[in-house]
Amino acid sequence: MNPIPSVQAMLICEKIIEEAETRKKSLINIFSGIKSTGLPSVLSMGLYARLTDGEGSYQFRFDIIHLPSDEKIASATLPALPVTDRLAPMEVVVVIPQIKFEKIGKYEFQMYADDVFLGHVSVDVVLGGQ
Repeated sequence: MNPIPSVQAMLICEKIIEEAETRKKSLINIFSGIKSTGLPSVLSMGLYARLTDGEGSYQFRFDIIHLPSDEKIASATLPALPVTDRLAPMEVVVVIPQIKFEKIGKYEFQMYADDVFLGHVSVDVVLGGQ
């Protein structure tokens, strides 16, 4: 069994730009809340995770859960990611082109590696003005 990676950072943002030559990533408009003028609210976003202590090949999965109802609203599984250097940090990026938030409340973005829970980040969806 592969060692379980440790999450160093996990962020939700509006957009992730990766520079082609250096593969450095820019996270644009990091947020923890969404103020919507009405529901459903449809958004595109990116999820960035920086991990360490991984070695081997991992199948990463992200589930999005509406916490008040415990309803899974979306799930994404990435192709297997090989990790060769346990001491080097690894970055996992998920681009979500369209996600529909139909209810107000807290949503949790849960991260798994080979079906082992690694961590989560949450976002609050509230109704409000522009």
